[in-house]
Amino acid sequence: MTRPLHVLACGLCSPLGIERGSTILELASGSDVFEETGELDERGLPIRASRLELLPPRMSRTVRMAELADQAIGELLSVARALGLDRLPIMLALPENDGGGDWHLGPLWAQLEQRAARTGIRLELLRVPGALPEGVRLSGAAGLFQLMSVADQLLDAGRDPLVLGAIDSRCDPASLTQLAAAERLIDGGVEGYLPGEGAGFLLLTRTGASRDGFEIIAHTHDHEPLGFAQGRPSEASGLTRAFRRLRLGPPQLGRVDRVLSCQWDAGYWGREFVSAYLRNAGLLPEPLRVDLVAETLGNPGAAAPILQLAHAFAIGGAEARAGQRRARVLVYGCAESGELGACVVEAKPDSRLLTQPLAAKFSPRTREFDTGRLRDHLEQIGSLMVSRHDDLRESNYPWPEVAELDRRIYDRLWIGAERGRRLGGAADEMLTHPDPDVARGYAYLLCAAGSATHRATAVARMRDLADDPEELSLWASALTHALHGRDASTLADALEGAPVPLAVALLDMLDELDHRPPALARALLETPDLDPELRWRALGLLTHAGAEAALATIEGAWREAPDDPRLIELMLDLGRLDVLDELRLACVQGRELGAAHYEVWALAPAARDAGVFAELAERTTLEPGHLWALSSHGSPTAVPALIRALDQPGLALDAGIALERILGPGWIESTWVPDPDAADPEREGQPRLRPVLDAQRWRDLWAARGSQLALGGRYRFGRPVDNHARVDEIARPTSLWSMRERALRELDATTGVPLYISFSWPVSVQHNAIVKLRAWLEGA
Repeated sequence: MTRPLHVLACGLCSPLGIERGSTILELASGSDVFEETGELDERGLPIRASRLELLPPRMSRTVRMAELADQAIGELLSVARALGLDRLPIMLALPENDGGGDWHLGPLWAQLEQRAARTGIRLELLRVPGALPEGVRLSGAAGLFQLMSVADQLLDAGRDPLVLGAIDSRCDPASLTQLAAAERLIDGGVEGYLPGEGAGFLLLTRTGASRDGFEIIAHTHDHEPLGFAQGRPSEASGLTRAFRRLRLGPPQLGRVDRVLSCQWDAGYWGREFVSAYLRNAGLLPEPLRVDLVAETLGNPGAAAPILQLAHAFAIGGAEARAGQRRARVLVYGCAESGELGACVVEAKPDSRLLTQPLAAKFSPRTREFDTGRLRDHLEQIGSLMVSRHDDLRESNYPWPEVAELDRRIYDRLWIGAERGRRLGGAADEMLTHPDPDVARGYAYLLCAAGSATHRATAVARMRDLADDPEELSLWASALTHALHGRDASTLADALEGAPVPLAVALLDMLDELDHRPPALARALLETPDLDPELRWRALGLLTHAGAEAALATIEGAWREAPDDPRLIELMLDLGRLDVLDELRLACVQGRELGAAHYEVWALAPAARDAGVFAELAERTTLEPGHLWALSSHGSPTAVPALIRALDQPGLALDAGIALERILGPGWIESTWVPDPDAADPEREGQPRLRPVLDAQRWRDLWAARGSQLALGGRYRFGRPVDNHARVDEIARPTSLWSMRERALRELDATTGVPLYISFSWPVSVQHNAIVKLRAWLEGA
């Protein structure tokens, strides 16, 4: 191949979407629709599959394939009509002998012809050399790549444009039961898979190609002598040759950006790919990333390459726009017989298909399908936000894992927003859905991707949750995440007449979103008989708003209650370090201070306070707040007391964190924690950050390092405490949320300037805020 194949249009139908746009978005989001069918395997268990729910489950394989193809080709035919075409040459990639149910080409072709005729287009099934019956390839996941070679020749000979199609289904009752009986499925076979289905069509051209389209710039096919069907390990000779031809060209490709596989997760395919990869490492990306079609669609057989090609268009376009350069995606597929093929798709920063997805024309069934898919996405968003909320509250979730949660939420958000847009006002019923995850997910979607009116609607729904503290807390966390970087004035408007629990939640959200109108705070403070919790939050808003009158107002509140640790901290945030003199006086007078007082004092201690914290460390009875105070102060004199605290169950975790903060050996690591409530506790566990709680390890470390630390000094991670060390603590991937929160409070108090990073923000936004904070400390 020396000249690219230009893609003018693409039509798709899959269990994830009934047209190209939604299918591609669903694939990009990592969605799946694996479900139990009504068929039973040899053990009497339901067989799982990825199938289009719009199609009746008892349909035969032929009818399922025909219905999928009928839906997929419609979008492409509309593009062809817009181009003035009335005749389309076509070739089809169809199932190999895969152990599934029987199917027949005649009814399938007849339905495609009738579908095209309704749009005024005649389909012409081309004669393909070596293919029986004519016009098709019966080689499964290799078929489409084989047809690309034929298309090359036909386009050069003037048959331009032409259509390539790929259709398959393994989800009919006969296929499901036969594959289960043969132990071909994942639930009963060692190398098994989940059956899938799909259909797709490409409109290809060489002449008059749209310059902003996608291109298949290289393709090849080959044969593996020891194919999967032979039951012996692959030597990967065929795939190695195919990759080598792509690598050596023409054209010279260099490394591709991504790899999409048409295979399922079986050892045979994994070993084959690794062997071919090691012999052609210069072709594949570093770091290597391979996305399997089976992760989202199971095994759709002959349709896998066309579905992965459409996925490649989306990935390539996104990569090209992000990097403002050409991006290339490798797609490869192997049939069970040993036939195989591969191609490379190239996208430019402005690449797009000729037409945008057509406006939806809903039948009751398709509306029901879209509603169901939207509901599934909203449930996932709502559930993921619960995980994020709980993980931050528990303080021991690895930051990279929180970032992964953010990615999964955003992936679902964009496809959910598209589904919601298509459904229009009919989607609004989701806001009062009986499943709290669905309702919460829709509120998130409205705030993250909707208009000001949508945001107001979602926030207004929170009034119904005022008597449910747990759900109100979950909504507050979700909507805070959704509203970051958007207009939060809707929250301030909702305060009017709000019951106290809701008003508290709204004020906390405003604070976390850095939306603190001084007028709002003053209006609250002037309210007669204001609830104490609301008063405290209003004072906090006023502090962080930086208004000139803030200091006088907050100082007046502090003088009314000089022992209130929260008011002391607000004064520290405004640069009033002298308020600590009240605590020093209390110590001189022998008055007992609570753990919260020591915690606030340790945010900005003076050198003369070293004795106070040394005495605190010598106490026989300590509380968790005392340990946090000792770690913030950072004196090595506290280390022996913290090691002793490791033997007390109620203090061990806080003591381990405190020792890490002072000595900094890097012993907080991600540990896999089984889920005791799961059916498979080990498999369904989650990573958690855990400090070392082994007292002997800390004694050994202290014996080795203690002499290197000046007893009169203060340390953070083994180096002198300063604001740069505090920013490093916030930025460390293994810092617990509680450590970051404490370091930020110390920064507020020591700089005398209210700084703000909310750890409920998306992780990427937190990273940007840390970069700005570090630059600010360095004088930028």
